[in-house]
Amino acid sequence: LWVNSFLKKPYEDFVLHSTASYKVRSMPYKIPPRVYSGGYTETQTAVVWRSPDGEKEVPVWWIIVAVIAGLILLALLNFICWKIGFFKRTRPPMDDSQDGTVEQNEYAEMQAAAE
Repeated sequence: LWVNSFLKKPYEDFVLHSTASYKVRSMPYKIPPRVYSGGYTETQTAVVWRSPDGEKEVPVWWIIVAVIAGLILLALLNFICWKIGFFKRTRPPMDDSQDGTVEQNEYAEMQAAAE
């Protein structure tokens, strides 16, 4: 089967007839089987030509609608994740020195030790 055989008569439908056969001649066993298998089959494939000018462009409005639908879906998923608390992060504990309680505790301990 060659491309040149198709190009001799372009845009004409073809039917390919294919055949295949097999026969087992030996086996990798010490005790060979009594009968070796074999088979034969045929198939047909229809070749339908399509002209290159049959391709059509995707309309621009399809692309615009797809982009808008994707953005709406993304916004909806973000909203759902926000509502169920997915974006709430667990903050690490703050240093005690930032709020001034450590200095007060240290001062109170020093006062108690001095007494």
